[in-house]
Amino acid sequence: MNITHCPPFRNPIIGQLLKTEYRPDDWKSLLQLLHEKNVFHFPPLATGLFSAALVTKETESTGYKSAWVRDNVHVLNAHLECGGRRTAVNGAIALCRFFYRHRQRMEAILENPHHAHDETKRPHIRFDGETLREIDMPWPHAQNDALGYFLWLWGARCLNPNGFARLGEPPVETWEIETVSLLLQYLHVIEYWRDEDSGHWEEERKISASSIGAVVAAMKRLRTLETVLPPNTLDLCETLHESGNRALAQILPFECVQQDERKNRKYDSALLFLIEPLQIVDEKTAETIVDHVCEHLLGEHGIKRYPGDSFYCTNYESNIPEESLTTDWSLSTEERDSHFQAGGEAQWAIFDPILSVHFGRKYLTTRDEQHRQRQIWHLNRSLGQITGPEDRYGAFQCPELYYIEQGKRQTSRSTPLLWTQANLLLALKAFGKILEQMRNWSGVFPLPLVAP
Repeated sequence: MNITHCPPFRNPIIGQLLKTEYRPDDWKSLLQLLHEKNVFHFPPLATGLFSAALVTKETESTGYKSAWVRDNVHVLNAHLECGGRRTAVNGAIALCRFFYRHRQRMEAILENPHHAHDETKRPHIRFDGETLREIDMPWPHAQNDALGYFLWLWGARCLNPNGFARLGEPPVETWEIETVSLLLQYLHVIEYWRDEDSGHWEEERKISASSIGAVVAAMKRLRTLETVLPPNTLDLCETLHESGNRALAQILPFECVQQDERKNRKYDSALLFLIEPLQIVDEKTAETIVDHVCEHLLGEHGIKRYPGDSFYCTNYESNIPEESLTTDWSLSTEERDSHFQAGGEAQWAIFDPILSVHFGRKYLTTRDEQHRQRQIWHLNRSLGQITGPEDRYGAFQCPELYYIEQGKRQTSRSTPLLWTQANLLLALKAFGKILEQMRNWSGVFPLPLVAP
């Protein structure tokens, strides 16, 4: 891994602005270009939530017009971190309202835990973001990480002095607390710390550290809300936190340690989210996870999800029928895997920004210049992944991933992906913070990247 030179870039205009060291004018020019080209376009739905991607008639078949709980939390958290607290709070309330409207799913499983084996009966994590209605089609809804992400975000909505809403914000209502309490009881009944779920990548169910960790992060935050949550709910948060931590101690720094070869997985980039933004692993574990990702999953144009990942592998759109490109693969990926060629994993654009934030945070605590250089390198890789004029859906878009189709590197159809935009936004904010501290560049950052 050579970090002394700028990495590859797709967009020649952006490429001209990438530097191994940024002066004030360099940084201003780069940010101004991103604004002018509307790279950070987050059009909200009527509910205040977001579709997974900005779709057109050409890309509507992907299904990414739907809202995912997990994607929304990453997008809303980026708004929260970058000055858009109102957007984040409204989104957290909308997600809570979705679970409240469909609380009968959790209530049924509390009454009969056996129903949890059927993922169609679990709380849905993909839905119509415009109406908060469920989508009547098969989907791997057994995703405990998504529930953990929601609870983590909702906890941030409540992190106010004395538990009162901030000026101009809606107060925390009884129905919200009831919904959160119901979700906590649900996670306890299904024993999330040893529950097999489909996780971040919505595939074959297994016991995943990345899913357990998202719930642990939520419990770490919720158990501090003594002025918001009732005592019995706080006690349950403590129990769930302890159970999750014990499980993580047996699995980390790996993703899954089950003996079944189709489930056992050492390296998975989803573990990066336990470092940023969730911040729930210790320094040594974080270092090991990052080393694993950089050694086993780092590609020239992005980062692989895990070794042998056949989603959008080489010639994916040629080999997989159009109606199955983004289908439910949770029951079996054998058909998809049959087309996989060694080294043909897709390279994703959501991970380099996370690594950039991580190394920036390490630099702030250690002042180790190597960490700052790695922060810049991963930031430049992230910027280099923004599409160019020759890419299939045009320039200045943040893609989901790049893969090889008939010898040509191209994006998936889910471009631009709002999750990628959100992560890049966080990386720019983190680097801007360091620039201000290092050079006293007041006024250089932050620019109003998102609406307040």
